Amino acid sequence: MATSPQPPRAEKQVYEFDGFRVDPVRRRLLKGGELVSLTPKAFSILVALLENRGQVVEKEDLIRRIWPDTYVTEANLTQNISSLRKALGERANDHRYVVTVPGRGYSFVADVLEIPREATGEITIPVAAVPADPQPSSVPAASALPAAPPSPPAVPAPAPPRGRRRFLAAGVVLGFLLALGAAGLFLFYNGRKNLPDKTAALPAFPSRPTMAVLGFRNLGGNRNESWLSTALSEMLITELSAGSKVRMVRGEEVARMRQTLSVPYTENLSGETLQQIHDHLGADLVVVGSYLSLGEGEKNHLRIDLQVVKAATGETVSSLAEVGSEERLFDLVPKIGKGLRHNLGWSEPTPEEARAAQAVLPASTEATRLYAEGLVRLRAFDMRGARDLLQQAVEASPDSAVAHSALSLAWIGLGDDDRAQAEAEKAVQLSAALPKQERLAIEARAAEAKRDWSRASELYRSLWTFYPENLEYGLRLASALSSAGRGAEALTAVAEMRKLGAPAGDDPRIDLAEAQIAKRLSSFDVLMRAARTAETKGRKSGETPVVAQALMLRGDRLLLIGRSREAVPLFTESRDLFTKAGNQAAVALVLTHLGVALNELGRLAEAQSMYQAALDTLRRSGSAQSGALQLDNLGFVAQDFGDLPKAQSLLEQAHAAFLADGERVLAEEALNAIGTVLLERGDLAGARQRFEEVLAISRQTGNRVDEERSLSYQGLVLARLGSLGEARRLQEQAYEISQRIGDPVRAASTLTASAEVLTRLGDLAEAQRRLARALEMKRQADSRLGVAEALGLHARLQERLGNLAEAKRAGAEQTALARVTGSRSLAAAAMHGQ
Repeated sequence: MATSPQPPRAEKQVYEFDGFRVDPVRRRLLKGGELVSLTPKAFSILVALLENRGQVVEKEDLIRRIWPDTYVTEANLTQNISSLRKALGERANDHRYVVTVPGRGYSFVADVLEIPREATGEITIPVAAVPADPQPSSVPAASALPAAPPSPPAVPAPAPPRGRRRFLAAGVVLGFLLALGAAGLFLFYNGRKNLPDKTAALPAFPSRPTMAVLGFRNLGGNRNESWLSTALSEMLITELSAGSKVRMVRGEEVARMRQTLSVPYTENLSGETLQQIHDHLGADLVVVGSYLSLGEGEKNHLRIDLQVVKAATGETVSSLAEVGSEERLFDLVPKIGKGLRHNLGWSEPTPEEARAAQAVLPASTEATRLYAEGLVRLRAFDMRGARDLLQQAVEASPDSAVAHSALSLAWIGLGDDDRAQAEAEKAVQLSAALPKQERLAIEARAAEAKRDWSRASELYRSLWTFYPENLEYGLRLASALSSAGRGAEALTAVAEMRKLGAPAGDDPRIDLAEAQIAKRLSSFDVLMRAARTAETKGRKSGETPVVAQALMLRGDRLLLIGRSREAVPLFTESRDLFTKAGNQAAVALVLTHLGVALNELGRLAEAQSMYQAALDTLRRSGSAQSGALQLDNLGFVAQDFGDLPKAQSLLEQAHAAFLADGERVLAEEALNAIGTVLLERGDLAGARQRFEEVLAISRQTGNRVDEERSLSYQGLVLARLGSLGEARRLQEQAYEISQRIGDPVRAASTLTASAEVLTRLGDLAEAQRRLARALEMKRQADSRLGVAEALGLHARLQERLGNLAEAKRAGAEQTALARVTGSRSLAAAAMHGQ
């Protein structure tokens, strides 16, 4: 049926299809967050086709709408249709989107999501949370470097001034590991948290009760039957989710609540405990129960008793008992579900809904047992044990999408990206028969496993739009956007989550997400505020993993402002809490951060022991993850000890690993570090090339810290090549950024670098003033290595000023610090200065 293009709507929606987003108000076509060039007329045609998608829009009607009151021929329309197809990536005879209907017009045929504007993240970000767009600098290209001076400079070329060069990152793997304890696994995807019926900026959904299955007590005490507690809970959640008559809280959320509140496995819960469960999970109804094995072997039967209790009053609204064979769990659980629906007055799911729900589960009782035991190991951070059980589960049920997806998570935790991606891809291939929500969630996890953050963002955006009651989708969306370098959009997702009603909108994981995003954006005041809020909420609710991560983020912030000594106890407590939670991989990462703090304090031997302890912890857990992080730290230690070839090799390996993992921010930090090593080795062209790359990348990702570093280091390169005026301009730019982001340690390092430039320019008085200020700041920060490096330049400057006694004193202090810290590179610099 042909149609005339509809007039523009009063409130235009945003359209999404195959990674494209069309914003009719802002008149933008985006692909993976990047702007796609399109002429105004071609864009108007696209909007008209989208508004009438699936129908034929007549050529004459299109011409009247696009060129009102103007005479044009059909050739104009054809030309713009061709431009549109090119922008959408269509080739000849490849009409995935726009189809020509000969003699009539055009039709848009792809599946399209129509999303309310307020649910897309198109809102204003608080100015304080997002750094202003940097102004491009007119830095000459590396190829245009001036020739090196024919004679050596008056001042020997020292090592680049230290800032905090160590990596302070809770990257992809830590995000995953913390998600296991604080955000859920997505292994069964049917859980939903309770939200108010009407939520601002999100689509409304029908009012439904929220139910939490607290688990089943093993009355017989037989440890071989303990797997049934998890299996029965997950199967009942899946069974009751069919038909969407009730919102089911995920098993992971229940396990997290049990750990936080120490809720026992019992059928008799106090009114206070029920109220805590309601406040924590938003549950209106709570299922408690027990099971008893009535036999052995193939004749084993189970008796299952359960009650449904109102969380608000403690009133029992339904009781049920069933007896059936353990081998026929797939018949027993649907009988229980049918009985509960009857007792509670809920209608039965359609046959299609029932079949889709059954498709979520592994195909046999044995596979279900292995899968359930694997879930328990995953939730306990036992990645090696989870992997072994889940491998057996996929062997017992090769067509189970959720088993393959869970195995992928175990491989991620063990650092084997290739196997993780392979299992995630199998899960996607096997998910076609699953309900839409489960299928999309499996695809999103696969995109994360492949580090395809743009695709992951698109999928989580769709899930968050269609299922806004599931906070997990919002958290994963924010994480994916941040990992993709789209920090502003990630903060928008955080702002949307805060609009949710209690308990979801008050969840401390939202504050943790904001802190992580702010860290990537170098918005450190926001980082500290959000981390403190998360810590306060976590301590109040008893959520150990939340507190541990918040403490680590606070420690990072203290490091970034030069207060390393204060960061040490925060990292120490974070390590102890992660140890208590059993998250060994997170323990390893905190040990790395603790090593960074000790390194900044000049305690190199202790720092090295922390790095080694981190590696040993990972090896004990069977994990190969975070190897890149350890490589870069070992590279920095080698640099401090003066082994520059080894340092360069280690840092280049770390850089390649970060790129392979899709960690853009860490990769640019490694590139900056490689540049400093090349600068120390005298390879000015190579160093300059690395710093230029970092500058371009940091401006794309909004990372002001690395932008400042690259500008400062480029200034040193130019100074040593004789371009002193340009060097001074870049140093001033870098200093301005360091002050704006509130980073006194980097500001001190930039002052040191600018003092070197001023010394070369002959402005010794200003150089002396800046260097004195830099030394004062580094002493306040208790940065022994930074003080020692600044003292070297101070000694040379005093020698030029004729203050030989002060030069000798500064040189002696530098030598003493080099001896105390064990830094051979500083010792060599001190000897050279003498």
